[in-house]
Parts: sequence; C-alpha cells; structure tokens
Amino acid sequence: AIQGGFTFSHKSGAYVALWGSSVDFNTPGVSTETDISLGYTNTLKLSDTLAPTYDVGVIHYGYIGSDSKFTNPYNGDTGFDFTEFYGKLTFADSLFKGDALSVGVSYSDDYWGHSDEFWYFNVGYSAPIADTGFTGLASVGYNKLKNKDSLLVVAGGPGEDDSYIDYKVGVNYNILGIVAELDVVGTDISTSGMTDAGKKPYDTGLVFSLTKTF
Repeated sequence: AIQGGFTFSHKSGAYVALWGSSVDFNTPGVSTETDISLGYTNTLKLSDTLAPTYDVGVIHYGYIGSDSKFTNPYNGDTGFDFTEFYGKLTFADSLFKGDALSVGVSYSDDYWGHSDEFWYFNVGYSAPIADTGFTGLASVGYNKLKNKDSLLVVAGGPGEDDSYIDYKVGVNYNILGIVAELDVVGTDISTSGMTDAGKKPYDTGLVFSLTKTF
C-alpha cells in the first residue's frame, strides 16, 4: 500500500490530521481510504513521577465509491464509511529509559460496513534494544463487535464469534531519517472458508514499511 498523511498541530495540544492510503477489499471500484481526525493531546500529571501523555479525539474513515459498491446483507445500509472516538495514554520511561507503554480504547456506534457497535482495546510497548539503534515493539488488541453477523460483515469469514484478537511484534531502525520497520502481524480469526485474498488481512504474515516524517 502507498500511504501518506499530514498533521496540523496547535501549541495548545489541539490537532487536525489527514491521512490517505490505497486499499484492497476485493471490492471493485473501492481502492482509496481517506481519513480525517480532530484531537487533543497533552500531559496528565498524576504525581511528581508519573505524567503520561493523553490523546483523545474523533476520526472519520472514508472509502470513496463504497456507497454504490457495498450493501450490508443484514440491514441494507450501503458503504464502508464510519466514525470512531478514541483515547490513549502513553507512559514514557515506564520500565526503563527510552521505552514507552501505551493503553488505548476506541468506540464506534456504527462500524465498518454499517456493522453496528464496535469497541477496540489495545496495549502497546516499545523499547530500544541496547545501543544497537534498533527499537523493539509489540502490541495486542481486542476487537469486540455487536454480534456474530457483524463479524461476518467485517471479516468476511464464517462469523463464528463476535470478537477477535490482533497482534504485532516487530523491530524498526532509523536510517537517515527514514524509519524501516519489519513486523509480524496477525489475528485469531478463523479463515476457514475464505478465499486466499480474503485471508490476507487476518492470517499471520510479515509487513515491511518505510516511513519518512517531514
């Protein structure tokens, strides 16, 4: 995928972010995702030694052309677009200098494909690997949908449950201002009955990315 974004920040902590990416949902005519978010970030001083950074906001996910290409078979609503509210706490130097521990939660009252309510809980951790210049990172998330039919709409699989877990373990390295990252990502969703293309977002696999911040 090709991705890019811009973030406009104010000294108060308020920000507006725009992000875009190419996507492939096996839905002809839907190949672009464009997101816009409004948020606020600042430091929450809990004590003299504990002052995590908090980030709260709302984000709208847009998929150009999806209204005419997708219909939810359970409620007749069209399109993939949805809006989500989020909050995250990040604790710097949580275990030792240079690391970061984050906990986050997101909520949508009408998730992707009009699949009804959705909750997402995530824990992430990153830390430098000695003095190598590499940073190790890991995260795990719990995705809770309204019911089995909702998961069927979102994942396209057998709809055996109303929730699933996602995970990521990886390493990154900054090369002349470009961050190269290699991750192992996956979920515990059963891909039985899915096409090979449909399995890709959920089976365990390797993801390599290059990121440049200007």
